[in-house]
Amino acid sequence: RDAAHLRFFLRALFFSTSCKEKHMTWLLTMIKVFVPSGCEVDKIAKLLLLVTAPMKRSSKEGFLQLHDNIDAVPACIRVAKFRYEELSKVFMSLRRFKNSKKCSEPPSGRDFMVQILSSLFKEPEDWLPENKASLLLLCGLEVTKEYLKYLLNQALLLQDGNKFPKLGDLFLGLFTMQSRFQRKLDPIFTCMDEIAILLPLDKRQGFLNSVWDAMTNEYVEVLDEEADLDENSAEACLCKDSKAHLCTAMKSLAVRFIMKGYAADGGAAAADAAVSETQPPPGTTAVDDIDDMEE
Repeated sequence: RDAAHLRFFLRALFFSTSCKEKHMTWLLTMIKVFVPSGCEVDKIAKLLLLVTAPMKRSSKEGFLQLHDNIDAVPACIRVAKFRYEELSKVFMSLRRFKNSKKCSEPPSGRDFMVQILSSLFKEPEDWLPENKASLLLLCGLEVTKEYLKYLLNQALLLQDGNKFPKLGDLFLGLFTMQSRFQRKLDPIFTCMDEIAILLPLDKRQGFLNSVWDAMTNEYVEVLDEEADLDENSAEACLCKDSKAHLCTAMKSLAVRFIMKGYAADGGAAAADAAVSETQPPPGTTAVDDIDDMEE
């Protein structure tokens, strides 16, 4: 409840202006007031999440809808937009400013914004892969690729560099949410191809195994959960829906592996060919500027 009151205060003070040209000024002012150094990504992430979090009105008093990030998957793009569209707009506007010549004060640039994303995904706890994917897909393909490359670099720093569980989990989320959004899977395959190319040959199989393992493990979990439910219950319907989207993604992925020959010795050439042949479909551009945010 205290968090909800703080959200109302922040929005009234920093987001109530009707002048679109001043939205970015007020956003930067809010960050400057609450994070004077401008460098503490955890605090900036918490602030952005707080001010854009939707309200859950399941009782007389409003509560922030934050725990859905860690325990509930959006059923469709409408639900995902309700949760994350405003956050994605604020993030993208801040990103454009940080990457522009107007930003004269450090920190700036893509690395800084990716670190903010990473911090967002840990508030209040680690988000479900599908929720991470929802925000990334709303931010656009470029941001998605930047975050995937960030995870790749983190994975390569680990001692066991042939295992990529975080990348596998995120691709699970990207494939399933792209299916839930009723969009073509081609841009996610493009991301996978480009990540594979960045890896040494001896590590590509480990990466691709992680993607496949994440999806098959999730499918088994859904089957186990469904077996314990009344087939006419709402929970069982949700399991069937999840299973359908997982099947769609897994079938496409299996065909992709076979056609591109990822597991063969010619994996490098196959990955190169995949990137050159795959063109991202329309509808994957980033969200509109913060100026178009709904009050």
